[in-house]
Amino acid sequence: MINNLDRDLLPRIMVVDDEKDILRIIKRDLESPLSSSSASKTTPSNDTDAQKNEGASYLGENREHDAKKDGDTFIVETFTNGLNALEALDSHPHDYYDLVLTDIRMPRMNGFELYRKIKEKNPSMKIVFITAFEINKEEFSKVLPSIDVKDFIIKPISMTNLRIKLKEVLKGY
Repeated sequence: MINNLDRDLLPRIMVVDDEKDILRIIKRDLESPLSSSSASKTTPSNDTDAQKNEGASYLGENREHDAKKDGDTFIVETFTNGLNALEALDSHPHDYYDLVLTDIRMPRMNGFELYRKIKEKNPSMKIVFITAFEINKEEFSKVLPSIDVKDFIIKPISMTNLRIKLKEVLKGY
């Protein structure tokens, strides 16, 4: 569990995806400094805790191999659609979130629309796309030249590699 001191020190990430299971797993794994073996020894106290402990991998990774190192933990806030994410951004100071990780294909507002709206409000916000679809970087750059293609993560990705990518983006590459 993240305490109040950690909230001041850890990077805060907004994750936007219409798949609730993916949100739950990303939140659990990015916020937890525990390995799978430690988590499996914990007995869930209610259904919510049981859901947090199920599915020890995200996008194909066994959490045992996810060695937690200093700086690998994040505060994660999740949203199932872009409209709710924008409301959250509006209700906090510009520097509240350090990074936005968003799916591309979502109903009502896709990840590209969300990107544009966030950049209108906060041009310095770091935004990373995550998608299960192949991205042709050259074609994409022609269609949407303002979006930096290096900020795409293609599923499947291990939680270890997701942490590494997020840390690289936060550090400015």
